[in-house]
Amino acid sequence: MLSWKIFKHYLLSRRSGSLIRTIAWMSVLAITIGVASLIIVTGVMNGFNKVIYQRHLMVEPHLVVYHHGSAESRQEWMAKTKKKIEELFPHELEEVNDFETQDIVLKTFDGYFTGAFARSLGTQALQSWIRRVEKKKQDSNFKEIESTNGEEQSGFYSDENLEANEIILGRELADSLRIIEGDKVIIVTPEALLLPVGEAPPLITVVVKKIITSQIGDLDGRLVLFDRKGDLVQLKRTASLRAGLEVRLINGSAYEEPQRILQNMGYQVESWPERNGAIFFALKMEKAAMTVFLSLSAIITSFSILTVLILLVTQKRQDIGILMSMGLNPQRTQWLFTQVGLWLSSLGLFSGLFLGVVVCWIIDRFPLDILPSIYYDRTIPAQVSPYMVLGITIIAVVIALLSSWFPARSCAAQSPAESLRDKI
Repeated sequence: MLSWKIFKHYLLSRRSGSLIRTIAWMSVLAITIGVASLIIVTGVMNGFNKVIYQRHLMVEPHLVVYHHGSAESRQEWMAKTKKKIEELFPHELEEVNDFETQDIVLKTFDGYFTGAFARSLGTQALQSWIRRVEKKKQDSNFKEIESTNGEEQSGFYSDENLEANEIILGRELADSLRIIEGDKVIIVTPEALLLPVGEAPPLITVVVKKIITSQIGDLDGRLVLFDRKGDLVQLKRTASLRAGLEVRLINGSAYEEPQRILQNMGYQVESWPERNGAIFFALKMEKAAMTVFLSLSAIITSFSILTVLILLVTQKRQDIGILMSMGLNPQRTQWLFTQVGLWLSSLGLFSGLFLGVVVCWIIDRFPLDILPSIYYDRTIPAQVSPYMVLGITIIAVVIALLSSWFPARSCAAQSPAESLRDKI
């Protein structure tokens, strides 16, 4: 192929001249580094996003159906709604549990205090939640854990049963209050802070039975769990009390259709992406910003092909005139040197793709536990998407075509006589 021979002998061989050969290799190296950086950074971002999504899928309820009405009708509503959900989605459901949540203030006997989010679950639902958290911690790859489909695992979590005055705290919340397992804390309702001076607020003293981490920072920083059988009467009167049903699906990603059906039936339903909309939006914006800036740097680097081809056309003006005098028409000349630019960009492009994919595979295969504990994952995950690689390849080829076309066009516009004048 003539374009390959020109590329090989006029750009990379010793006969091409040190200037043009050096610039050509620098262009290839720059394109390689730019494409590899784009692949690695987007792969790491995809890996972090996957870890965060999986953790929320395993810890958060996939759908939450809220109850609106009096406390007297709550139990009857929950029983009817739970039965209806089980009838509507018999094959999609993993479990349906009732819950109550409210805002509280936690205070230690040492004087530390902070706001928190109390969540009341039944004994079975509470143990199921702890089981998922513990399994997730044991799974180093953070793969989705298959549903147990109600199979009994008695004895494994028997020590996690909570008594009436016992609670479970998130790790970050416990650290901020400087407490450990076995310590006593005081629960105060937010309304108690508005009582007149001199009136003592109702206080509830509880024991921290267990400190647990879901490895989701914003959840661990406000999490307080207690068993439904140990319902605290004072919390029933708080204005922030919300109740309803937590729905977990076998496939947590397929939440849209069940949510739509329940909403059409008049229920107020919130999905897990809606409950965590702020963090997911931040992740998308961060990934988009990183991709745009790295793509711009790769695009700027790719236009170095212009410099190489302009130098080539200038230095080999007489050789181009000889080819055109031998019958190479302007259209074929333009396409010939466009192909030379494509060869140059392809060498850098596929080297960068190979380097980026290999580095991402090494990161994923041999994770490095080097990040501080403030991150969602102390390792650096990586996931290369085939669509991402295809998109980068298409964009790079288009840029290479544009970068090669303009110098090739000026090359084809010159006449053979003018090209050979200096040669003669």
